[in-house]
Amino acid sequence: MPPAPKRARGDLGDLLSVAEVAALCDLSEWAVRRHIRAGDLPAVRPGARALRVRQADAEALRDTEGLMTVKDVATRLRVSADSVYRWTRDGKLGHVRLGAQYRFRPADLVRFLEANATGGACADGEGAA
Repeated sequence: MPPAPKRARGDLGDLLSVAEVAALCDLSEWAVRRHIRAGDLPAVRPGARALRVRQADAEALRDTEGLMTVKDVATRLRVSADSVYRWTRDGKLGHVRLGAQYRFRPADLVRFLEANATGGACADGEGAA
């Protein structure tokens, strides 16, 4: 296992800078700061201006970045948010609970669409069997 990168200004343990979190999560620094302001990503200020994020919190953000919200799913399927909540409540649409919020993996959405496909024409012109 390669040695951990050295820190220039003191040992901050498992704390990462905004730039390091952005690189880890494949996000812009602006997006990371937006997550911090929204309360989605806890951060500390060890100095006057610097923001630091625990590595475990950054990895959790990275793992949830591909998830969609209820609004995202409703917009994508062109239905109301109430329909998405109903399908979730009825167990038809797989989801992940993050606190009081629902999040949806793209694979869950694909499974839902496949399970609820009708015999109509497909986009490629072939009908479903």
